Amino acid sequence: FPSRAELHQLKSLAGLAASLFTLKDATRSGAIAEAALVREEKRRAIALDAASLASWAWDIRTDIIECDTLMSELFSLPRSNRLRARDILTAIDPRDVYQTETRFRDALTGSDDYFGEYRVKGFHPPRWLATRGRVIERDGDGKPTLIFGVNYDISERKLGDERQRLLLRELNHRVKNTLATVQALATQTVRHARQPSEFLEAFGARLQALGIAHNLLSDREWRGIGISELVQIEVKPFETAEQPRMTISGDDLLLSPDQAVGLGLILHELASNALKYGSLSVPSGRVDLGWRMQGRRDARRLVLTWRESGGPQVAPPDRHGFGSILIRRSLAKVISSEVTHEFRPEGVFAEISMPLEELSK
Repeated sequence: FPSRAELHQLKSLAGLAASLFTLKDATRSGAIAEAALVREEKRRAIALDAASLASWAWDIRTDIIECDTLMSELFSLPRSNRLRARDILTAIDPRDVYQTETRFRDALTGSDDYFGEYRVKGFHPPRWLATRGRVIERDGDGKPTLIFGVNYDISERKLGDERQRLLLRELNHRVKNTLATVQALATQTVRHARQPSEFLEAFGARLQALGIAHNLLSDREWRGIGISELVQIEVKPFETAEQPRMTISGDDLLLSPDQAVGLGLILHELASNALKYGSLSVPSGRVDLGWRMQGRRDARRLVLTWRESGGPQVAPPDRHGFGSILIRRSLAKVISSEVTHEFRPEGVFAEISMPLEELSK
């Protein structure tokens, strides 16, 4: 049998072996936990990168912000993982500094969460950022000492919101103008109509012409439409013969909403009158419709001509009907526009001249 000293030695060795096994298990568990932590950190980094989120931790006592490099890029600061809160505040647009400071102070006083939106100075169009933060630690007096949070770019959303506001404002403006135009069309059409059926036919056709221009503009969010498309839709329905009797020529040019609506009404009126009384009322009649651009780059004008020939001989009317008035006044809202409308013996002639605006398609 082993002696007492040997038993004590064996017990010590057994304890040491057990400690080694425990240490080995702890080391293995620690390694597993560390590997899991690394995986979790990588997963978090991928998620933040995919969402374009800049994460940060702000130690208020030292004024140091530990952050992703994306944070410095968002604020247009030198690339770094350590920033000072005062540098962030300096990078904010002066118009938003007071509001940002006030909201941040109020949020931290009243709760643990903060949310704010502001512009970064030096960008046009403006760069908008959003911040979400949460107090993680407070001192004995309850004052925040450590805050975690994220920042992200919301410029696209802000631009979309602004664009929507502008579109709604433009829509309200257009609705008012359209109602005024419809009222004027109804009043003048009924004044010159000899019987209800004549009024309904003329008024309905003019409303349809107005609606065509509005539909085209609506499809393009009221940013303007090409003259070629407007001409084809407004005029082509009056080409009823098997052999084309209308010659249309001209390079495509972009028209503003007011130009498109006014020109659409004029073209409809010219084509309608040509079909009823003018060159398109007989097989031998023709219409030459063309347009060109003239003038310098900073003073360009669109000149469109309508020329009828081969139809019944034309004589100036004793009095001008609403159609003639409509042709002359439909572009009244387009500054510096000019409309010539003549009843020449060989056929009706019209020339429309108006300035071309710089529009984006």
